[in-house]
Amino acid sequence: MRNDSDVIKRRINYHAHDHCAVHAIMFCCKRSSVKVDNLLPYEYRLYLVNNISTLIEERRLSDAKKRLRELKKMMEADLTPKKGHFLQLPNQMKDDHFILERHAHLEIHKLEEALNENKFRQTKTPCSTLRQMWALPTDDEILSEMNHENMITLKMIKKTDRQSLKLYNCNLLLAENLKSCYRILRSCHDLKKVELQYCQIDDRTMGILLKALAKLPDLLYLGLKGNNLTTETVSRLEEFLQEKDHFPSLLWITMPVNNAVNTFPKTLVHALVSRWPRWIRKNLPSNDLKLSPLDILQGRMPRPFNGSSK
Repeated sequence: MRNDSDVIKRRINYHAHDHCAVHAIMFCCKRSSVKVDNLLPYEYRLYLVNNISTLIEERRLSDAKKRLRELKKMMEADLTPKKGHFLQLPNQMKDDHFILERHAHLEIHKLEEALNENKFRQTKTPCSTLRQMWALPTDDEILSEMNHENMITLKMIKKTDRQSLKLYNCNLLLAENLKSCYRILRSCHDLKKVELQYCQIDDRTMGILLKALAKLPDLLYLGLKGNNLTTETVSRLEEFLQEKDHFPSLLWITMPVNNAVNTFPKTLVHALVSRWPRWIRKNLPSNDLKLSPLDILQGRMPRPFNGSSK
């Protein structure tokens, strides 16, 4: 019979292996020798950024611009509005499409502008910023997060009254991991914030998890950064939101760095935003607690809805 320490060691090995793979990708990018066919979306973005940076250093500007055009096409970066429009959240909500990674789009435009004007030194900052946006946490950050959150097994999670679940770099394509995650979601009814980041989740796996997620009565925020999801999952989420018995409290979903999911349709955004006034009136009757739209988009909730244990 396996004990909790064995489970933790196995999970740590998964984390270390996957993170080393990402470092290998970033290292090989500089030599343009990495095979890109099987890279996950966030891995391929890192590959492109590192490749662009290397090409600029070598002054192979036409090749760098070609790679940059590929990155822009992948992210639909031409959708980015004017910079003055970027911070005006009400206007963002009225657009036909809500751009999931506006900050990344702006960095891409800064990179393009500097490259076109041959200001090579000014290309370093946007390249560095894009790497930080898309790269996995370091090994130390992952292990610290794991030890702090105590979320490796269902038995460990039940030790506390949890409101937040965050999984980093846990391969949920593995049947054992998927089963454990599903059991956790079905058993922890008080969850208000769930983040499954860099977990290699595809549409089929997400379909399984949605059966549990949609039934969480108090879930406010769902973060799915760095997976392998497509617009199929976006459409499925929109269908779920139209049913009263699914996601009754959900206020926002985020899906940056997935597979060709660069925007949310206006209908999905409206379905979520229309819930905000009702939820705020019901749960924040006192003026002592404030909640801005930006707080909701970034998953920040006022106490006792901030994801901390009671």
